[in-house]
Amino acid sequence: MRGLHRPEVWHTCPTCNDPDYPHPGQCARCLLNRRLGELLGPPSDALHPGLEALRNDIATAEHPITARRWLNKPSVSPVMADLAAGRRALTHQALDELPDSPPLAHLRQVLVGVGALPERDEYMVRLERFLTSLLATQHNPEQRKVLHRYTIWHLVRRLRRRTNGLPLTPQQFISARQRTHAAVAFLNWLTAHDLTLKTCRQADLDLWLTDDFATYRQTAGHFIRWARTIKLSTVHVPAIRWNGPTQPLDDEHRWNVARRLLHDDTLKPEDRLAGLLPPPCPRTFGDQPVDHRGS
Repeated sequence: MRGLHRPEVWHTCPTCNDPDYPHPGQCARCLLNRRLGELLGPPSDALHPGLEALRNDIATAEHPITARRWLNKPSVSPVMADLAAGRRALTHQALDELPDSPPLAHLRQVLVGVGALPERDEYMVRLERFLTSLLATQHNPEQRKVLHRYTIWHLVRRLRRRTNGLPLTPQQFISARQRTHAAVAFLNWLTAHDLTLKTCRQADLDLWLTDDFATYRQTAGHFIRWARTIKLSTVHVPAIRWNGPTQPLDDEHRWNVARRLLHDDTLKPEDRLAGLLPPPCPRTFGDQPVDHRGS
C-alpha cells in the first residue's frame, strides 16, 4: 500500500485559489458570491445602486459561512430576489407588507446601513402598528374612543415631543405598550363590573387595586391619572416618582462611572458591585412599569 498514490483530498479553491480553505471544492467566500449572483444576478449597472451596495456588504462579511446561511433563510432569499427583479419596490412600505421576522428586520437594517433605504424610527413604527391593531379589536365604541384618545393623542404625541426627533428607545416602546395593555385591562374590568370611567368611584378603584386577579394594576395608574386630568373620571392613584436618569447616558460618561466604581475606595464595596452589574432585562409583562423615561 505504501507505493499506491493517494488522491489529494484538500484542494485550494478552484475559483480564487485560496490556499487557506481546508475543504474540497469552492471556498466559503466564493460560495457566498455564487449565492449572491443567484439572488441578485451578475454585477450590472441595471441593478439598483442600493442593492449593489448590499451585495458588496454581504460579500465582504467577516464570516462568509454565517452570511450564506442567512441568505438562505426563507424570509430573506425570496425578498432579495424580488427586490433585484423589480417585483417588489425597495421601500420601507413594501417590506412592511411582509411577515415580520428577525432575519427580515436584519435585512432592513443592512439596507438602511448601506444607504439603500432611508433611516426611520423602527420602534415608533412598531408602536403605531401595535396601537392600530389593538384599537381595531375594540368592539365597544366608547372604549375604543377613549383608548384612541389616550394612546394616539396622549402617549404617542407625548413621546414624539419628548424624543424631539430622536428614535424611541426599546424601553420607551415597551413602556408605552404596557400602559396601553394596562388601560385595556382596567376598562375591561370596569365593563365586567358594570362600571364606566364616569360611574367608577374610589371604592371601586380600591377594589381593583386589591384584586389579585387584576393585571397591570400599578401600570394602569398612568391611564387613571390621565382620565382624571381630562375629567373622564374622578378617581385617583398616586404617582410613583421616577428618580432615575431622564436621558440615556452617553458612552463616555458610562466609562467614567465604571472607572470610578472600579477604583474609588471611598465608595462602599456593595455599592461599587451593584453599580458594575448589568441592568436587568426589561419586563414586558406584569404589574410594574419597566421604565419611566418616556412617561
